Amino acid sequence: MLGNGCFGYISQAMEKRLGNKGLLLLLLCALSWGPAYLFIKIAVPEIPPPTLVFLRAGIAWLILYSICIVKKKGAFNWKEYWKQYVILGITFNAIPFYLVSFGELYISSSLAGVLYSFTLIFTAILAHYFGRHDPLTKNKIIGICLGMAGLATIYLPIVLHENIKSGVGALMVIIACLSTSMGTVYARTHLQKVSGMTLLTGQLAVATAIFFPFALWIDRPYNLPIPSFPSIIGIVGLAVICTVAAYLL
Repeated sequence: MLGNGCFGYISQAMEKRLGNKGLLLLLLCALSWGPAYLFIKIAVPEIPPPTLVFLRAGIAWLILYSICIVKKKGAFNWKEYWKQYVILGITFNAIPFYLVSFGELYISSSLAGVLYSFTLIFTAILAHYFGRHDPLTKNKIIGICLGMAGLATIYLPIVLHENIKSGVGALMVIIACLSTSMGTVYARTHLQKVSGMTLLTGQLAVATAIFFPFALWIDRPYNLPIPSFPSIIGIVGLAVICTVAAYLL
């Protein structure tokens, strides 16, 4: 996950390799991904996680589907890729969106952001065993070991010294990392020929369909108070900035 203090470590060699456009894209990605945890923290006290995920995925899907219609680009190819859309919609959207939202009921947005950055570690491990031509190198193994040590340093004090709810909240975010990593490796392995716009639209449609009954029957949003203005901003920010813009970049 970008947006966790990585820019201070970009070397001059990397700057030359990326170029100005590459660095600008990196910055835009961080600005799109980074606020997600803050938006969730703002919205989730008033909007239960299932409804929050449904609104986030649903609004983002409507925007992307509209873009596909305007561009006269087929948004779905269900007959050929419906299994892949379902797998990605579950692993890359539904599960992580929900678990991070649930976790932030009990932990801070900053801690959630730090924990979610461990997605990169899980992705490297899974890619070695299940990906194509992505073996673990010596440098990767060293990085993974350091990362796991960092994860233990962050998580164990929460379990040992804070209340059980904080430990559960942090664990939910860690499981979300694993789910996202599974989706990432699966997409790299099976969906390289599918355009990003088509893929994202399809998987968000699946996530929206999954959480619609949960939002309707469990949360009963029609009985909830009207969200405050900050919560509405949180929902819109999650859908537009942290889902549509972030994934398109």
